[in-house]
Amino acid sequence: MISEATLEKLKILADAAKYDVSCASSGTTRNNKEKSLGTTSGWGICHSFSADGRCISLFKILLTNNCIYDCAYCANRRSNDIRRTTFTPKELAELTIEFYRRNYIEGLFLSSGVIRTPDYTMEQMLAVVTELREVHKFNGYIHMKSIPGASQALVNKAGMYVDRLSVNIEIPSEESLKIIAPDKDYKSVYDPMKYIKTGILENLEDRKKYRSAPRFVPAGQSTQMIVGASPETDRQILSLSSKLYSIESMKRVYYSGYIPINNDSRLPMLKQPPLVRENRLYQADWLMRFYNFSSDEILDDKNPNLDLEIDPKLAWAIRNPQFFPIDVNTAPYEAILRIPGVGVLSAKKIIAARRFSRLGNEQLRKIGVVMKRARYFIVSRELPVSTVQELQPGYLRKLFTDNKNTNNNPLQKSKIYKLKMTSFTYDKTFEGLLCCIFFAFEAKETPDILLGNHEVKPLFLDKSFHIITETDKSARVWKGLEKKISASAQRMILTVWMSELPETDLLLFRYMTKAFNTSVSIEVNFGDEDVLKCTEIYKKVNNSVQRVIQFVRFQKTKDGIYFAPIAPEYNTIAMAAEHFRNRYADQRWIIYDTKRKFGLYYDQHTVTEITFTDDISPVNEDGKPDTEKYDDQEVLFQKMWKHYFKTIAIKERINIRLQRQHMPVRYWKYLTEMQ
Repeated sequence: MISEATLEKLKILADAAKYDVSCASSGTTRNNKEKSLGTTSGWGICHSFSADGRCISLFKILLTNNCIYDCAYCANRRSNDIRRTTFTPKELAELTIEFYRRNYIEGLFLSSGVIRTPDYTMEQMLAVVTELREVHKFNGYIHMKSIPGASQALVNKAGMYVDRLSVNIEIPSEESLKIIAPDKDYKSVYDPMKYIKTGILENLEDRKKYRSAPRFVPAGQSTQMIVGASPETDRQILSLSSKLYSIESMKRVYYSGYIPINNDSRLPMLKQPPLVRENRLYQADWLMRFYNFSSDEILDDKNPNLDLEIDPKLAWAIRNPQFFPIDVNTAPYEAILRIPGVGVLSAKKIIAARRFSRLGNEQLRKIGVVMKRARYFIVSRELPVSTVQELQPGYLRKLFTDNKNTNNNPLQKSKIYKLKMTSFTYDKTFEGLLCCIFFAFEAKETPDILLGNHEVKPLFLDKSFHIITETDKSARVWKGLEKKISASAQRMILTVWMSELPETDLLLFRYMTKAFNTSVSIEVNFGDEDVLKCTEIYKKVNNSVQRVIQFVRFQKTKDGIYFAPIAPEYNTIAMAAEHFRNRYADQRWIIYDTKRKFGLYYDQHTVTEITFTDDISPVNEDGKPDTEKYDDQEVLFQKMWKHYFKTIAIKERINIRLQRQHMPVRYWKYLTEMQ
């Protein structure tokens, strides 16, 4: 039973865990096949953002802050005079489950100080994950730290229960590690890494023979390095990361800017943590993982450290002018990836769109290319500006570091109003829109405006047609579309329709009409304004769905129903329903859209749409549920989550602007942690 005593433990052990940064929840997928609790998503979900702007996807916690080691950089080292405590495995498992049921977290990130021996610590941590998997039938994500020096048998056992195992290197060279953490060595770190790699390879062979064989660490392994606590250069750090990525099972290397929390002569005394350097290392790491850069290309003997004023890709481009300019209409994908201002998605869109027509600067900008950077490194169908070949590298670098050089001046197209227009009037249903397309082809008429049956018609109408919705005609149009566009494009059309944005119907009318009029699929023709606009709206609506998934906060009521109010930008709670039905299959829940006055109710079997009369509204004037209807322990769990959220932030990294960027203020009144 969770009590106030558990809250005190939570305060201490959350504070002890906050400096560990490697807590992403992506990398594997696990469906809920037995109507139990939890699912695991391959793309991961961030459920909140702390005051320092960092994502909270997992319940990051220590089993204990007792430790036999005396690492100079660690707040929990044995020589520190701090409050010590330990969770029991059942206590921590129950707390994880209760946080998960309320949609506070995506899963558990479990670490621990070393008590007695590495093997004893691993056994205690295993007791937690065993309780979750076998007793609570928990299918959510679990990331567990493998203790350096632990035996292969325990690492192998842990790998059958968790999604990801990690072993922190912490210090980028063994020489520095011996000085800063004398109780550790690289062998104790690399041995568990080898055990994990071996276990994954053996498991792959087993699964080839036996399809029902359980998976071993399906999300692979990760590690972390502290940046700035020791004298290694960025080149040494990236070189080590590159070697680690050569291990097939290594998915992520995390970098943590050193924060001086102990007075120790072995450590540098920094006024501020090296957060910019940390960010540049992540950008360089991204280049190695997704842009086919090697560590030797990013940095060399002449440039052992990353430029803190410009990103690593731009710095490389300025140092290598011989590689540019690149013709975006003919260059291969690998070359386009190297252009500053071009991301992976933008590069793929360029390759797809140039099959339809040659691309100019305006098309590139609409595709997503950052032209204020890219224009110095490319040629297109338009007259080029001075490129890196003509400009001195020093001048070009100054151009990018000058804060005044931020004006992109995108072209703004004004609306053109016709004096004579053709209008179609219909019932504003999707089936009605399809019937408008049927009529347009049949009558050879193209509307300039689409109106609802009761909307006022504008002046200067030349022609006006009233379209009657007929099921057989709408079905014929949709069936014809299925032959012209892919299933993903069909989903995009339906998603854009749900956006409720003005003139969406006319945009979709043009999109679907173009699909019928071309012999090849238009869905990747990103040089077309309607295709780009549909893609943009589709992205916005999908983002809204993700925010519903992120920011729903369930509160348990006295009758055992988990209730969550929310007001998304678009009509998207129905699009998120399948996610919640699968994830919380063993509990009854209601998600209520306070803006549109309807909700979705799951009774552990089906999801149905519900509405409430004004006299029995489930929320008060502020859009929040009545606290008198809470379950007896609901207030305690909300209190615990608020304390956790406050504690997990690192004061040296506070970044409210970044927090608001990722967690819009409009959702705050529904978030337990922001009350």
